[in-house]
Amino acid sequence: MYDVSRNQQTTSSTTRPFRNACIDPHQPHVVCGVSGKSIHMWDSRTNRCEIFYTSLFFQITCMDINPNIPFRYVTGSEDGRISLWDIRNIGGVPIKSFDAHNHFVTCLKYNQLHDEYLISSGTDCGVNLWKCPDKIQREPLMPKQSQTRRNSYSSNSSFDSPVSVKGVVRPKRTTSPLICKYTRHEDSVYDICWSYASPWVFGSVSYTDGLVMVNAVPINEKFNAN
Repeated sequence: MYDVSRNQQTTSSTTRPFRNACIDPHQPHVVCGVSGKSIHMWDSRTNRCEIFYTSLFFQITCMDINPNIPFRYVTGSEDGRISLWDIRNIGGVPIKSFDAHNHFVTCLKYNQLHDEYLISSGTDCGVNLWKCPDKIQREPLMPKQSQTRRNSYSSNSSFDSPVSVKGVVRPKRTTSPLICKYTRHEDSVYDICWSYASPWVFGSVSYTDGLVMVNAVPINEKFNAN
């Protein structure tokens, strides 16, 4: 890790191969990275590294940190699974784990405002939108008197239809956290990001053809966001 204002290295480098890294939004002095099946956390003040060992069978390919709840991490792995973690759990058992892609998961991003929404990409050419609410309960943004109107709107929404837009698959409501699957890419999707201008818009880019796609969270999901 480098301090660009001083043009000097602040944390010693390592020969261990790492696939992904990010700064902890709750502890800006901590840098996290994934290597093999573990998560490494460096403290730039002391130059110490702590390792969180997971119980995964396949190597971790990417990670992100919940922007609103400390100690909540999410990882993607080579078996196409997404796992949510509380790094205070020394047993290395995930809070939740589910199949997300048919091949490697390449990127994961939490929504910075509504952290129950998560986007993922994979080498199976897919981009998926998930809703994974944390166990910590939050008050809804909409007042209680608006619940009837919201429920009426949602029941008439096209969300319950398996497919409503070309290239966008919206499964029927089940226990699955999947909201939409975006299938317009024809090659591996290697990066995704949420828009800084709108919390409901995100983009993705595929590898060989360089195709950039911009998509939005289904409108009825905005009424259900916490």
